[in-house]
Amino acid sequence: MQRTKARRPYARYIAGLSVEPRPEHLEWHNTVLPLDHPWWHTHTPPNDWGCKCKKVSVSKREAERDGLQILDDAPRNGTYKWKDPRTGKEHTFPSGIGKFWDYNPGRAAWGQVETKRLADGAAAGKFTTLPSGGPGDWARPATVPVDAPRRSAGPAVDRAPEVRQVLRDGIGGEEAMYQDPFGDFVNVNQGIADHIIENPKRIDGRERFFPFIQETIEDPYEVWVSFAREDATGKVSLRRRYVKSIQLDKNRTMTLVANVEKGKWIGFDFFSRSKKSNLNHMRTGVLVWGRE
Repeated sequence: MQRTKARRPYARYIAGLSVEPRPEHLEWHNTVLPLDHPWWHTHTPPNDWGCKCKKVSVSKREAERDGLQILDDAPRNGTYKWKDPRTGKEHTFPSGIGKFWDYNPGRAAWGQVETKRLADGAAAGKFTTLPSGGPGDWARPATVPVDAPRRSAGPAVDRAPEVRQVLRDGIGGEEAMYQDPFGDFVNVNQGIADHIIENPKRIDGRERFFPFIQETIEDPYEVWVSFAREDATGKVSLRRRYVKSIQLDKNRTMTLVANVEKGKWIGFDFFSRSKKSNLNHMRTGVLVWGRE
């Protein structure tokens, strides 16, 4: 739409395509606003689960042909508040928009929303370079305490379709968003299943731990951040690691490390309690959060 903005500088909201369309969405039907109007930042469909509304670009001539008025002011339906029961944090959303659906998918895909958030944060305060190190440098225990798991491990599988199903069962669908102790959201989706099944050697049992993804991100023992350089390309990336130990059964404990990059969960590392050297290799960098 941005590429053709010179010829089609307006956008039109089309509602009523769902089996049971939401009343607010029907009110927005045939709303025509400039493509860059801020209203589209929060109201570009889909605007909730099951929403099938559409947004199409139009020219002035097309709008006039269809008898549509090009508006300067957006519809005003007010807002509503929702408090996260886990964190107690209160969020405000536009009426008619589902929780956390108040974003423009196109802008988000190009990183505009995230860029603005980061730029806002950078302008808000003074920054100090942090030292890096291991547990001892941050006055942390040498071992990670063991938690009782909220769920049971999944089944071990050996076929590609089963990997996808174990992930679906583990996160409750094709994708999920989990909020970490900072209030940041981590996206978990079938992309990691695509990565695993691409190479049969990657089906190594780690899929059994998919049911523990949520608690590892939401209730970790520690969160570490560090830079890593890819030897082949020299590319440097910033990775966040969520560390948690759980009691699998009476005789086995396991430490899980969820790796997150650019807000996306990209996989697990897992260690038995006997392999402390491997775990401590993961507990390095900058400790950005630690449970008391």
